[in-house]
Amino acid sequence: MVADICGYSAMSEKDEASAIRLVDLLFKIFGQQATRHGGRVFNRAADGFLAEFPSANACMQAAIDFCREVSDRNNLSPNAINAKVRVGVHVGDVVDRDDGDILGHGVNIAARLQSAADPGMILASSNIVNLLGPKFKTNAQKRGGLNLKNISENITAYQIDPEKSDLRPGWRMPRFLKSRNFAYLIILGVVVFSTLTIQGRRHESIIAHKIETILNDSFGKTVDVSDNNVSAPYVRNVLENLAQSNIPSHQASFALLEAGNVGLAIERLENALEEMDLGGRNYVDTMHQIAALSLYSDPSKSIAYYETILDINPDDGLALKWLIKVNHLSGNADKAAELFEKAFLNKTLPSRQKLLLQFEFAVSYIYNEDYEIAINLMNSISNDVKATNDPRLLNLWKTNKSIALERTNQLDEAEALLMEVVSSLEVIGADENLPRAYNVLGQVYEKRGNADQLSQKKYRELAIHAYEKQFDFGHILNKPSDMGEARQYLGEIYLKTGNIEIAEQQLLELMRIARINNFEIGLARGHIGLGKIEQIKGNTKQTCFHFHKANEIKLKQDALPLRNYHLSWFGTIRDECL
Repeated sequence: MVADICGYSAMSEKDEASAIRLVDLLFKIFGQQATRHGGRVFNRAADGFLAEFPSANACMQAAIDFCREVSDRNNLSPNAINAKVRVGVHVGDVVDRDDGDILGHGVNIAARLQSAADPGMILASSNIVNLLGPKFKTNAQKRGGLNLKNISENITAYQIDPEKSDLRPGWRMPRFLKSRNFAYLIILGVVVFSTLTIQGRRHESIIAHKIETILNDSFGKTVDVSDNNVSAPYVRNVLENLAQSNIPSHQASFALLEAGNVGLAIERLENALEEMDLGGRNYVDTMHQIAALSLYSDPSKSIAYYETILDINPDDGLALKWLIKVNHLSGNADKAAELFEKAFLNKTLPSRQKLLLQFEFAVSYIYNEDYEIAINLMNSISNDVKATNDPRLLNLWKTNKSIALERTNQLDEAEALLMEVVSSLEVIGADENLPRAYNVLGQVYEKRGNADQLSQKKYRELAIHAYEKQFDFGHILNKPSDMGEARQYLGEIYLKTGNIEIAEQQLLELMRIARINNFEIGLARGHIGLGKIEQIKGNTKQTCFHFHKANEIKLKQDALPLRNYHLSWFGTIRDECL
């Protein structure tokens, strides 16, 4: 959520003291409305204010209420503030920085919507309006095919009058003070950032595309969200820092990454260290970059660099967090636990950071398939998570705990938690956690059907519905990984029910999504599913074609996560196809 004041520069030139008082007042109002609706103010840049929210619903209501309060104060004689503001609204994927800021392509879209909005209006992309649904009462004016600066795609948006819109049933808008009042608020369900911080970057969309290409081509295992990989936002942030750096060695490293030479890029950064002041800001930042780029190609190097950073600065929370994670991801669970205890006993670490560290530590055990430990750790922070009154964190906690519960066949508790997540997000508006919740819910229903033959048809229908919901919300939230995963699960369940034609359609769609987005895991799973179909059809040649294609990907990515029944299929036809 970003609020921006129109004409602030001219106002400041005319009466700087009054302009400063006005911006301080509006920032206070902005913060109060953000907090009231469960949001978090995370930045302020001159006359621009930034906040994030746990849902589309909360964001839009905060925008409406903020605009109305500014309107009221515009007419509060004799103390009218005469403020003019503009509003833009969008929802997109979130990339959280450890310094509290938020980045993402959705940020650029939201910023451009703000500049395209008319005074006194909220300009909302169709993405967020779709999430709000019929409960959002407005007489919005559709503005289709917007050609926003530095945004390649055309955006459809709706211009909303905050005085004639509402999300709360039974609430009546005051009839007084309907003069021209202007608040400009960009709302991102999961990611928001100020346009002020990126003004002058003429090639940001080109850089963003390059970064996504590097992630997909060279760090495929770090960007497949369908496998809940924790590294994607972190590595993306490192690439952004390299791309924006004015240090020649860092620019050269980014160019090497573009060419697919990760090893040479790391070597270039290591050589640059020798020319830097030991322990200086650039020195430590470069070590962070080397450690991040080495996460998967050379975990031992990554660990060594994080340990060196902590030798220089024992209070470097980012290095400690990732030292714990890379140890855990490398199978050094005991060392990770030791480091976690050290961090948790650190009296200088803020309580919220400790809670987030506990949560991430618990999630790490899920990645390593130590589900019982993960459940115990999740239970230990239950009260603290609830005490934050952060719906986004609470739903994330419930979903991740449900994953561990489903894996250990504690289906009743898993289903109960997931239904709470789904019900909550249906009320406050969807966020990026909703597709994951529906996916796990579908897996719960599949297991129930496997255990209860008499009710198997009913449970499979429920599972199909859950996976279709995952696809729908993945599409709304622009999350192709969730869209592809949903197609995969739908293909598998239709295959189990003997609906070969529908299963094949789902898997071909998975392959299409995976190719467009360079998701090699999705491609491998699609080939396996299609191979099974060709095997059922008795087409040995095509069966082995898909086997070889999947096997090529599996050999290229030796840590490629495949389910047991996928691996079982590999074993049954390996000799025949090889």
